[in-house]
Amino acid sequence: MIAPGSLSGDEWKNVKAHELSLPAGQVTPSPKPFSETGRPLKLLEHDDLTPGMLGFEKYSNILADLLLGHPVSVTFANDVGWPFGGCYGSTALTVNVGSVGKRWFEGSWGQRIYYWTKFLLHEFAHENVSNHLSEDFHKTCCRLGGKLAQNIIERSDLFKDPVG
Repeated sequence: MIAPGSLSGDEWKNVKAHELSLPAGQVTPSPKPFSETGRPLKLLEHDDLTPGMLGFEKYSNILADLLLGHPVSVTFANDVGWPFGGCYGSTALTVNVGSVGKRWFEGSWGQRIYYWTKFLLHEFAHENVSNHLSEDFHKTCCRLGGKLAQNIIERSDLFKDPVG
């Protein structure tokens, strides 16, 4: 990976002219389950959701309302063939239980809120920025983290364990 700003304009021209580096999407393309040509994800039915998964859905909407200003729809996939923990776009959050594991929805509230919040800040940053490697994505994650911290102080009543 070549960090932005690490090469001069002439150096970038040389890299591109000789194809010394390719864009990340060409080196490690992502599966596209949401495209017309992609294989659909294996989804869980609502009756198959655990109390922890339902708690995650509730917590996701608390954070979405506070940080994005709107609710999100949460879908649970169970697809070990899709190597991602989840994705977000157009107010739809998909969590891949086949990647994060069922234990991700269990344990103490402190453990769950750590993993869930880290995941949600990353995914919610995609509300405005798609490129993980951009400075804008980094700034958006930081802005959302700051907004979350402010809400924890001002709205501590919202940060109770949604499962228990």
